[in-house]
Amino acid sequence: MKCLKCQMKYSKESTHCKICGSKLVSEEEENIQEPIEVLVIPEENPKDVKMDPITNYRKEKQEQELLAMFIGNNADILMNKAWNWSAFFFGLLYMAYRKSWKFAIISCTISILMQCILLFIEASLMTYSAAYLLLLLFFGFSFNHVYCQGAKKKIAKLQKKYSQLPEQEFFKVIYKKGGTSIINIVLWIIVYGFILYPFLNFFVWPFLRSEKYCDQAICNEDRSVCVYVINGELNLVSCKNK
Repeated sequence: MKCLKCQMKYSKESTHCKICGSKLVSEEEENIQEPIEVLVIPEENPKDVKMDPITNYRKEKQEQELLAMFIGNNADILMNKAWNWSAFFFGLLYMAYRKSWKFAIISCTISILMQCILLFIEASLMTYSAAYLLLLLFFGFSFNHVYCQGAKKKIAKLQKKYSQLPEQEFFKVIYKKGGTSIINIVLWIIVYGFILYPFLNFFVWPFLRSEKYCDQAICNEDRSVCVYVINGELNLVSCKNK
């Protein structure tokens, strides 16, 4: 089967082009049909090509359908709403749940850097609270847009990679690559809660805390690790050579 608009070839089971949405024809039908103007897309700047309104409408409709298929549950919220309550309340866990690993890693890096800065400047509890509230607001307002843009790029790559697949098989690929995953939440808890956070708490953050806590802390023999209580919470500080 072949698309007369963009000249893409598909298997016999396919009915419509995955790129422009046009109906596919067989080789026999192609030979007897009247000449059709072929849409030529320049390699350097395909955005300059103007499609007719019907083709453009079909393309946009198919993109929305594939995006909704990729997102899975609550697709309407992620595609049409500016605010996401789940991203606000659950932050990095929700990003992992949505398989948005790139955004989760970037957000985690921002969170860690912010924590280091707050420790270094000896920020108050009020400052801590305000900083983390701003971070959560950023997650709530930005997640839907960032996630959908990333999903569209993934779908475009999948269309190129699996262009020869039958329609139904391609839909299965979309479902598998998108959607949600409880396993990712468990994986994130293990990586962050049992590996990354203990490493930061024992080997990074203690060296950023002020030496003023050393007089109040209980230390080991070489004073490399000391424990003190602040705001009812146990904290670590390195008092070696202080």
